[in-house]
Amino acid sequence: MRDAHPEWSKYKLCVALKRDRDVSASASTVVGRILSRYGRISAKKSATRRRAARQHWRKRRPKEFEAKAPGDLVQVDTKHLHHIGSTRYQFVAIDVATRFKVSGVSSTASSKRAAEFVVAAIERMPF
Repeated sequence: MRDAHPEWSKYKLCVALKRDRDVSASASTVVGRILSRYGRISAKKSATRRRAARQHWRKRRPKEFEAKAPGDLVQVDTKHLHHIGSTRYQFVAIDVATRFKVSGVSSTASSKRAAEFVVAAIERMPF
């Protein structure tokens, strides 16, 4: 099964074994140990998955918070722009109450450029 589906995790393999072959096995102790023993776990893919999973822990606004006045809540985002072999990064700040938008483009998406954009957005917003 691992040869046919190398992207499947040990948990998905465990479910497939039960469904297709009526084999009951625990993901961590049985399937995980067998995959480790025979070198079937890619350390590089596992590290990539761990990094991706950690990135989902962002601080969100409280659900009960409502932006009633201009400047109460401003959302900032970055978009990658690919054009003829080069990449640019568009920073956008949008006020939730008024939908007033400020945008800027940079050749890098570094924290320094993001901080510069936030300062520029604060200066350019009318409130």
